[in-house]
Amino acid sequence: MKTEFRICQFNLAQTWDFENLPASLEAIISRGRKSYWKILRLLSQTIVSSVEHFAEENRDEEYSKAAAHLIEIFKDSNETPVLTNDELVIFKEFSTPCRPRRS
Repeated sequence: MKTEFRICQFNLAQTWDFENLPASLEAIISRGRKSYWKILRLLSQTIVSSVEHFAEENRDEEYSKAAAHLIEIFKDSNETPVLTNDELVIFKEFSTPCRPRRS
């Protein structure tokens, strides 16, 4: 029976990189979220109109709450919250190009 040995190359000089990876990753994600929300804020009037239209068309309670929260965020707030799944579904719905309906 043959046994394989693997050598893991690790340099003590690299420990700083590994120890600070979570902080670096968090900083990158935070910058990305700020950039994403900056663009969304520029489109806030369009987003509010689209979400209001979506809310009129969809009476599901969960989506109604999510739509109301989105409208509140884009009308009255400078928060950059993490969106819920229902809020992301609403964004997807009004950002998907219209497709012709089959008869």
